[in-house]
Amino acid sequence: MIEKICEIINGEYCCDIDITVEEWKQLLVNPKVFDDKSKETIKKWYIEPRYSATCSYIGKKYNENSMSANGIINGLAGRVIKELGRFVVKGVGGIAEGTRFIVVMKSKQINTKPKTWEWTIREELVEAIEEMNIF
Repeated sequence: MIEKICEIINGEYCCDIDITVEEWKQLLVNPKVFDDKSKETIKKWYIEPRYSATCSYIGKKYNENSMSANGIINGLAGRVIKELGRFVVKGVGGIAEGTRFIVVMKSKQINTKPKTWEWTIREELVEAIEEMNIF
């Protein structure tokens, strides 16, 4: 299995995640991967400008704990990794070893006080959602 290295470069999480639009389409219709809770959570980002938001913004907007979205996305990413069965993600530097959200979302530090991380749905996943008219 290939080990994908996730690292922070210039305030952005970087990792070569090579999931195609066609693969995302197959994953989106697989209920073992994209359960209802995962789809609901992805939709919260999908309807935001540029498909981007912070977990704290999503938490406040939907009156939820911001860490619940984090957990759902990391769980979804773990199921995507397991279903594809071709790579694992390893964090280096200041990244938690079990970080998997990078499979589903890109992330960069934004200049707010306090500084926080903005998550953006990967382009290939957005394209798959649009082609399938999921939302």
